[in-house]
Amino acid sequence: MLSHQQRLISRPSWVKSLDTDLHVFNCRDDDRQVHEVSLYSWNILSQYLFDSTPQWYQYVAKNAPLQWKDRLPKIVDELVNWNADVICLQEVEFYAFDDLQTLLQEYGYNGVMQSSKKRTGQHPYGVCTFYKEEKFKLVECIHRSRVMVSMLQLKTVPSQNVLAVMNVHLEGAPSKSITRVRQLQNAFQDLKNNHVHHDFVIVGDFNSILDKSACSIYLKEGSCANYDHILEWGRLVDSQIASIPKHTYSFHSAYDENLMIESPMDYITFVSSPHRYTAGLDQIWYHDENDSIRVKGLKMSFSSAEFREKILNSGLPSANHPSDHIGIGCILQFDESKHEKRENLQAKEPLHFNAKRMSTAELEETATQLLSTIDFEGKDEFLSIIKNSLNVPSGEKPSDEEIQQIRSLRLRKKELFESLPQEKRDILMEVSKLLKVANSRYDK
Repeated sequence: MLSHQQRLISRPSWVKSLDTDLHVFNCRDDDRQVHEVSLYSWNILSQYLFDSTPQWYQYVAKNAPLQWKDRLPKIVDELVNWNADVICLQEVEFYAFDDLQTLLQEYGYNGVMQSSKKRTGQHPYGVCTFYKEEKFKLVECIHRSRVMVSMLQLKTVPSQNVLAVMNVHLEGAPSKSITRVRQLQNAFQDLKNNHVHHDFVIVGDFNSILDKSACSIYLKEGSCANYDHILEWGRLVDSQIASIPKHTYSFHSAYDENLMIESPMDYITFVSSPHRYTAGLDQIWYHDENDSIRVKGLKMSFSSAEFREKILNSGLPSANHPSDHIGIGCILQFDESKHEKRENLQAKEPLHFNAKRMSTAELEETATQLLSTIDFEGKDEFLSIIKNSLNVPSGEKPSDEEIQQIRSLRLRKKELFESLPQEKRDILMEVSKLLKVANSRYDK
């Protein structure tokens, strides 16, 4: 597994397009077989919010696109220009989705809108996701509070794996860090327990800053157990956040956290009034536990320093930019040799066999069948260690040399075990138990 420092060494380049190849191809750098998926995320600013909170937008110039009919073509132009495989939008009103769908279909996209339960009331908007029909098939969609997960099956690569795209617009109140993390955790739990998926990306408006929030800690570390150092929006998070259940994914941010220190101006994603801006509010995360994914390219917030200065001086929205957020995007490159072996990330039923009621032949046959369901580097070595460990004569005191050998085998077994994802560990633990019982019967 690459360390955080190793990931920094090969920082991806800034790109001017998110266009990707449709099929698997040979990577020019090292001749790997790869395929690519690009993602674009943008909070397009709800017309309802813009119209109902004029006090927030007093600075907006009169020549700026203020009505939806004027903002719509500019939004579509931006999306079409970047040409991403998957587009995730936030603050989309339901009539606006219909308009976007009609126009984007001309460019090969189909889309899905968050559940229509919010069509009335004070929040008549949600998130929506568009995908290129030539590249993906929509398998199913999960609708939750502030979150929608689109299960997209890749149509143009041999594996035809399912990519889970989680489009989020998390709770906006600065003080509600616990709510934001719970929104993620609840969606993870549903996805893990009930839905087939082989890859997983999270895209959207987190309403919290990359690497300076409970959400970032939760995604990177799997929990907020070490909550006492988390400072979010100038306040320490409540201790209750430590009780939120862990997740078992291995997430990495497409935009490296070091950007927040080294060049935050390249990662500004929200501009309110002139010279009031926030970096890292909108984010992209991807699950990768076996180093099979690289971030090939990133969308920079501004095309030039001059354009950035113009935006910061005017504030957003402006004459040329129809939202107060700036879109983000990336190209993810998947190693096909590893990707073809990607296992379903959906949780399996817990393994449990009543070894006492099984015959010796059944124990050994079941262990063999379990081993055949998984593949990993060092599998033969692991099995050899188990067999050698089990062949220590019972009732006899081992020699010093045998004790040293046993310790070495156990240490190596632990190293191999800890290098594997939890699902494979569970299977190997059950294999060890079955073979241990079988071996004990031979001793008798």
